[in-house]
Amino acid sequence: MATVETIPAGAVRTRDERRRLQRTSWPLIVGNFAQFMPTVVNTILLGHWSTDAMVSAAVASPVYLMAIMGITGLATSTQVIVARRAGEARLPAAAAAVHCALVLAAVLSVLLVMVMVGRFASRALAPEASMSADVLTYLSVMSLALPFAGTTIILRAALNGLGYTGATLRVALLVNVTNLLADVVLIYGFKLGVLGSAIGTVTAKQLP
Repeated sequence: MATVETIPAGAVRTRDERRRLQRTSWPLIVGNFAQFMPTVVNTILLGHWSTDAMVSAAVASPVYLMAIMGITGLATSTQVIVARRAGEARLPAAAAAVHCALVLAAVLSVLLVMVMVGRFASRALAPEASMSADVLTYLSVMSLALPFAGTTIILRAALNGLGYTGATLRVALLVNVTNLLADVVLIYGFKLGVLGSAIGTVTAKQLP
């Protein structure tokens, strides 16, 4: 008589949780990598345009990324609160948390924009007058993307808290494809250099 092997209940739960973790996490992993790809693409494309343009963008980009990281901290808190309230079946409370986070992100974006467009930042990053002008141009245009990027980051965190992590990957792919196409057209087609790169990124950030 054949024997039937019994799988322990604990092993089944572990396997199910591992699959759930993989299904939930891989869009976040890929999406987080893709989030920083526009900066890499901008630097590469400007490197084929001119060395000065590439250096200006490379010098200015960390300022924008630090601003994004500030908003990301707020988004992480939002995701934790939304996940907790959703687990408690208190969706109105989760919605209220998202609303508060959007308001705070808007205020934080304004403060960060004031820092980014200040001449002190551009002169500190690039003492030479010609490069300082390019850095200021890049930061000034990129600052326009910050409010839109902040809104996207908060809403994406809210969806992640609800378990809809696929949205992170879809948004990141849309931004990257748009940024690449816009950069090629504006940098090389319209010959706008640093300005074209910044406009392309701002355009891509507004889409989601």
